[in-house]
Amino acid sequence: MERWDEGIAPPRDFYNSTEDWAAAAYPDQKSAAGMYRKCPVEPFRYDPGRFQQPIDPSMWTMYGEPLPYYIAFMPNGRVWGENGAVISPDNKLVWDVSHEMYRLPQEHSVFEQEYLPPVTRLPGTAALLTYVGNSNYFFWMFDVLARMELLRREGIAVDKYLINQKRQPFQDETLAALGVTPDRLIECKSDTHICASNLVITPPVAYSGHVQKWVCDFLRERFAGWRAAASGGKGERLYISRSGARYRHVRNEEEVVALLERHGFTRIHCEEYSVAEQVRLFASAQVIVAPHGAGLANIVFCRPGTKVIEFFSPHWVRQTYWMISCHCDLDYYYLIGRKRKLVYDVWSIRYHIEDDIVVDLKRLAGLLKLAGCA
Repeated sequence: MERWDEGIAPPRDFYNSTEDWAAAAYPDQKSAAGMYRKCPVEPFRYDPGRFQQPIDPSMWTMYGEPLPYYIAFMPNGRVWGENGAVISPDNKLVWDVSHEMYRLPQEHSVFEQEYLPPVTRLPGTAALLTYVGNSNYFFWMFDVLARMELLRREGIAVDKYLINQKRQPFQDETLAALGVTPDRLIECKSDTHICASNLVITPPVAYSGHVQKWVCDFLRERFAGWRAAASGGKGERLYISRSGARYRHVRNEEEVVALLERHGFTRIHCEEYSVAEQVRLFASAQVIVAPHGAGLANIVFCRPGTKVIEFFSPHWVRQTYWMISCHCDLDYYYLIGRKRKLVYDVWSIRYHIEDDIVVDLKRLAGLLKLAGCA
């Protein structure tokens, strides 16, 4: 890689989306089509008759519309900082692939810089797989690895993958299982400033909660060997605890566990197991009970017909694992916890996401009975 020593002024403006950049850079529609390729979004099929517990899709407070998949080619596109922010050749931030948590586009940290670090020129084709939440197990599996698979399916040859700095063992484990060698990875750090001859951009999309069936199929197929090795492990009825997580705890977890243990459940903490072990645990389970969180990403490895019971805070009700259950033919149930006053008076999505859950034990007992687990 060739290094340019002179500093570069940071961008002062932004494109809302990569599509906006392509339209501005290539006004000719035919040229733009060659640089920005839309990928079809699979229609979501929900059969309300499949589940014993009726589900009205309007209950998902953050449902919205699925975000588009696309593949864009940005010659001389730049990538800056530990979150892998994209800067276009005309020196504008590209927001839809440069998210920073709980910030608006105009509040992006790149606009706070006086100068950016010297540029390193990267020849060949580099694929952008960065996402601010990539150290989260769910986003790593359903956004980062899925985008890698999207490029493979589209036949795009990639020399290097640009990813966030790896901090979790599951990242190395899954990359090794997919045959991605370390020499093909470039980890973005605070002093990263790369100009790629051909930057291939795919967006993170799973954070919207809309999970595509092809991503579920990909994960089940590529980790099929681990699924086939399932042998019962910790038991067929599992409670997935978030007591070790930074937020969204079950406030009355000990009472919940006491009730579940009477029905043959075992409490586990997913972070204590390798990915291969988690895959085997979920593939051998008959019932999974868990608060909403990344550990439930593993239900993608469950056998058809496995029962899933998900706990929510009333302030954060997401459709993610319901959709995965539909894609994987799982038997899905949910329980919304008791309403609590948020600690903070000002409204912020962050406090809604992090709100703890208080489970109504009588309602849980009734749900276990409805699911045939009592």
